[in-house]
Amino acid sequence: MRKAQAAMEFLMTYGWAILVVLAAIAALAYFGVLSPSKMLPETATGFTGLMPVGKPVASASDGYIALTLANNFGSTINITGGTYNGTCDTTLYFCDKGNTTCTRSTKQVENGEEFTIRAECTDLQNVDREKGDVVINYIDMNTGLPGKVTGTIQVQPK
Repeated sequence: MRKAQAAMEFLMTYGWAILVVLAAIAALAYFGVLSPSKMLPETATGFTGLMPVGKPVASASDGYIALTLANNFGSTINITGGTYNGTCDTTLYFCDKGNTTCTRSTKQVENGEEFTIRAECTDLQNVDREKGDVVINYIDMNTGLPGKVTGTIQVQPK
């Protein structure tokens, strides 16, 4: 009889403690303190063959998202176009590194050369975090074969 009472008291004491902890976690999640989208860093993932250089940047006031990439294919590529799908679904612009004059047309990129992709998006003022998928189409100049690079950009507009 005494063993059953001790076991029941043990379960009740720890049961209430666990219930209080779960209620606290639920309250934090409800009020957005534990929101994963606010905790995630600014990143660029994927982009096989093209290496991100630094972090992506986004300007809510100027309405753009930009990322610098380096060609690591081992050969020259000719970029034929690209898209960005996130808050804004738009065509990508391709710029020389450090240059704000961009083009939507083809861009030839030597092996090891860095260039910047830019997506125009005026809706960035309405979001805290932006996550979008990037598709870059290219032709390998050594083989003449077309290819596609996909990646994801996650950034906080400033």
